[in-house]
Amino acid sequence: MLNRDQIFTDAKCILQRNSVTTFDGVHFIYEPSTCWTLASHSRARWYRFKDKSVILIRASKEPSKSLEFKYLSFALGFEIEFSNEELKVNGTVVDRLFEDSPDLRAIEEGIIYKIGHRYHIYSFTILTSNIETTNEQSPYIIVYDDKIEIYNENVEEPPGNGICGNNDGRMIPEFIGPKHCIYNDAQMFAASWTGQSDDCDAATLEEYRKGVDQFQADCKRYQKNIQDVKMNERCLVFQWKISTFNETNYCISAKPLPFCLEKCQTNKYKRVKVSDLQVLAKANAPEGLIALIENKNKTFVSAPITAEPYFYEHSYEDVATFCKRF
Repeated sequence: MLNRDQIFTDAKCILQRNSVTTFDGVHFIYEPSTCWTLASHSRARWYRFKDKSVILIRASKEPSKSLEFKYLSFALGFEIEFSNEELKVNGTVVDRLFEDSPDLRAIEEGIIYKIGHRYHIYSFTILTSNIETTNEQSPYIIVYDDKIEIYNENVEEPPGNGICGNNDGRMIPEFIGPKHCIYNDAQMFAASWTGQSDDCDAATLEEYRKGVDQFQADCKRYQKNIQDVKMNERCLVFQWKISTFNETNYCISAKPLPFCLEKCQTNKYKRVKVSDLQVLAKANAPEGLIALIENKNKTFVSAPITAEPYFYEHSYEDVATFCKRF
């Protein structure tokens, strides 16, 4: 049986301390400060795409950028990548107003907002060329400070480990890899991720795997589950916009509109779908809104709500300005 030193000196498959070639031939350099923190999930059984998707978060290499975010959907075949500065779909930059996009795909909605070190990524919709859509309604909540954490209430499978770094993205000298093992040796860590490629044939890989499998059988395991932490402080709320102009008539938005809370630091101008105001008799007001209309003679908004919109008629696309800048 090969000993540990022999495993890492095979001429056909030399592993550098910070270099890995994966099973599909992708070669990457890893450093703790540039690790991707990764989470994956499957959509519910009833969802027609049966989608497996991956979310990747890491600190940016450029000082002007705070965060890099990637969302990869394997069923729909797209990759969304954005920072504070730009949005890419399948590697092509998309206008921040979301008017144009590559290969007949369109980003209809996309909102990033921030509270302190927390980034909330809320509700992006992808319109595909065959008119099917995918909509991430619930926010991905990204906490980035001395670590990176990912939260999402609809994640159905436990978060995976980052390619380097541990489940919560802490920049520590230890590496957390497959089987939740703590790898205090960089070459063993690299071997745990390495797969067959032009630089590492099947026979040599099998020898590598013997050493890795022995290590993983009784390794020290990392136990933290980042989903145990409850954190749901919100920045974006939806409210009815209401205008009154006489005793019997009022205007109400066809659906609740997005507003940014005053406590939040805010981001860029975004294009979102909003609806025009619809004149209705006060007696026909949605239940719960009549009291808000009484004694009002100017435009106002309701308290934050979670109710579904009552009206969808006369919708049009407009530019709403909110969450303007950090």
